[in-house]
Amino acid sequence: MSRAVGQATRRVRAGGRVTRQPTAQQRRDARDLLRGSIYDGMTFRVTPANQHYSAREILNFCLDLGELMLTAGADTRSVEVAVVAVCSTWNLLPMEIDLASESIYLMYTPADGQPVVTMRVIRTETSDLGRVDRLHRVVEQVVLEGVGLVEATRALSGVAQSPPRWGPQVMTVATAVLAVSVALQCGGTPRAALAAFLLVCVVTEVSLLLTRRGLPGFFAAGAQAAIAGAFATVAIYTELLTAGGAAASLAACLVLLLPHASIVTFGRDAITGFKATAASRSIGIGLVIMGILFGLQLGLSLTRQLPVQVDPTDIRLHPLGLGLAALASAIAASANCIAQGSAARVVPAAALACVLAQLVLRGCLHLGLGNTEATFLAATALGAACTWWAARQHTSATVYAVPAFCGALLPALPVADSLLNLVAHTPNSGWRLAIAVLSTLSIGAGLVMGGLLATGGARRVVRSRVRSLDSAIERPERSLVAPIESPEASVGASGVYGS
Repeated sequence: MSRAVGQATRRVRAGGRVTRQPTAQQRRDARDLLRGSIYDGMTFRVTPANQHYSAREILNFCLDLGELMLTAGADTRSVEVAVVAVCSTWNLLPMEIDLASESIYLMYTPADGQPVVTMRVIRTETSDLGRVDRLHRVVEQVVLEGVGLVEATRALSGVAQSPPRWGPQVMTVATAVLAVSVALQCGGTPRAALAAFLLVCVVTEVSLLLTRRGLPGFFAAGAQAAIAGAFATVAIYTELLTAGGAAASLAACLVLLLPHASIVTFGRDAITGFKATAASRSIGIGLVIMGILFGLQLGLSLTRQLPVQVDPTDIRLHPLGLGLAALASAIAASANCIAQGSAARVVPAAALACVLAQLVLRGCLHLGLGNTEATFLAATALGAACTWWAARQHTSATVYAVPAFCGALLPALPVADSLLNLVAHTPNSGWRLAIAVLSTLSIGAGLVMGGLLATGGARRVVRSRVRSLDSAIERPERSLVAPIESPEASVGASGVYGS
């Protein structure tokens, strides 16, 4: 057998028959990473003629894409799928991808040349759902519509250079409206909801002031929690709020201080096998939670001299009825869309998804399930609905899922109950509060499960769109990895940030 054939296929005689074993290159086909995604099983076609791309240019584009997705708040699995799909479309195979805790590594190994290796460090992480939406559309334009590197780079540059969709004041007010809904959902009165609105506005402005001065997030979260804890004690002492109302407003504030998007993304990364990124996220999440708990204790200690007597056994926080809870959830999801930078067109679907999650949650609780189990099942239904609808709208499921779960599934009521016990100095109350906060991990697990259940339907939607595009556009198949022939096709080593 020739050397070329021997490298392509290895034959082993077993039981009188000849079996074929895949080579190392075949076993490590990057397209296998698309299993379970909306691009699973897709036959990738290359982009139109008259464009010649180099391997390094494609890798630089993928680095820019991955960096923008991660800094906007996308989970690691979504980034991996997007990069592999783009490389497969542009015939950059075989390639390797590794997403470490704060960096992206890409390597292309041509059959007759030296490997091309690129790396990018990710230094910031925010939550901008509007940017996640636009980046997903760039990926679909490349993979499904056959957009070339020059046009795709131009679109990516537009996303990178675009300002936030909403101004900081608008986003602060939207977050405060979300706090009003959360306070009402955990049994607060209208006065407590108004107090939550004002409290969130104050602590948000304090956070912006501290972060502008370069203060780490740990101390910023601690300062916010200290202000909230001191406010709750003073409100009870001055009889501005009852103990239950103060607990509801404080719980709404503390729940919104949590890095809930990062907590859910951490759960997704851990479940989908990205242990390094999950471990990195867990450190940041743990520090923020520790800062919140430390700041809360500090705020309560500063006001300990006030003669405030709280008996948590005499206070009952009653959640809203089903109809009012559904309405409050819809308002919360709508406000959170604005607070997270989403486009206005996302609001109706996110509100409906939030109502669905609220109905499933209440139904599970009515059947006697625990809060964690009910939250998991509600998040599963939410993840399935968002995955299917996002495929129809040519966007990412995260755009709908994040505002929806923040409006319906945040553990505001358990947090409020734990806070009452903490103010009353009940033993183990701090541990109960930490457990209530960490119950948000079930949201991430449920969203992953729902996405897996709905991926088949979403994949059919994508394939239907591909067939409709194929009937209108004929795209020749050929290799795109070739030397640059025209200066305008070059994007340079700096990617979108150098354009």
